[in-house]
Amino acid sequence: MKNIKTLLIIFTALVIGCNPDDPINSSNTSIDSTKNIVNTIDFNVTGRIIPLKLHNTWSYIDSNYIRDSLTVYKYTVTVDSFYLYNSDTIWVLIRRDEYYYVHPFTVGEYKISNDSIYSKGVGENGIYVSLDYLLPAGNDTVRYYSLAGGDISYQRYAVKLANGFHTIHGIVNNCVKISNLTNGFEVFKPGIGMIYAESNFPESNSYRRKHLVNALFPK
Repeated sequence: MKNIKTLLIIFTALVIGCNPDDPINSSNTSIDSTKNIVNTIDFNVTGRIIPLKLHNTWSYIDSNYIRDSLTVYKYTVTVDSFYLYNSDTIWVLIRRDEYYYVHPFTVGEYKISNDSIYSKGVGENGIYVSLDYLLPAGNDTVRYYSLAGGDISYQRYAVKLANGFHTIHGIVNNCVKISNLTNGFEVFKPGIGMIYAESNFPESNSYRRKHLVNALFPK
C-alpha cells in the first residue's frame, strides 16, 4: 500500500502524568531528557488546531520504549512549501531529524477547511483526501472517520479537555484530544498544534511518547 501521508502532530499526536480528563496515566520516563532543551512557548494564543503557514516549525522529542530498551531522539516538522490543487492550498510538511536529514516517506500534505485539517495522499486507487484533525464546536465528543492509505476507514474521536493538560512546559489550557480509542491519542493546543502524542502496546510491553519542545512561527 502506497501512502505518502504521515500522521505527525500527529501532530499520532496526539498528557504527561495524571490528567483528570484522560484514562491513561502517562509515563514520565522521557521527561528528564527534556529538561535542558525546553523552550518558552506562548500558549495563550488561539487559532486553528494546526496553524499551517509557510516555515512554521515544531520541535519534538520522541521516546520509544520497547520492552527494556528506551530510545530518545529529536526531530522537527516544518511547513516547507505549498501548491494549489483543485483550487485548494495544499501545505507540504516535512520531517527532519536532529542532523537535518529528511526522512523518506514522512512527507505530509494537508489542506485547511473551516476548523478542520484534511490530509491529501496517494493510495492504491489514486489520490484521496481524508479528514484528519477536527476542532469540536462544543464540549461533546465528536466522532468522525479518517482514511488510511485511501481505502481503510477508521473512527476517530475529538473532544475539548475540560481541565488543564500537564506538559513539560507546565499546564496548558483549552486543549483538544484526538484518539482512535485503540492504542493512542494526540493532544493539540489550537494556535500551536500538536503538543503531545502517546501510543501504548501492552501486548509487547512497549509505548511511545512525543513531547513538543519548541514551536517557531515566523511573522
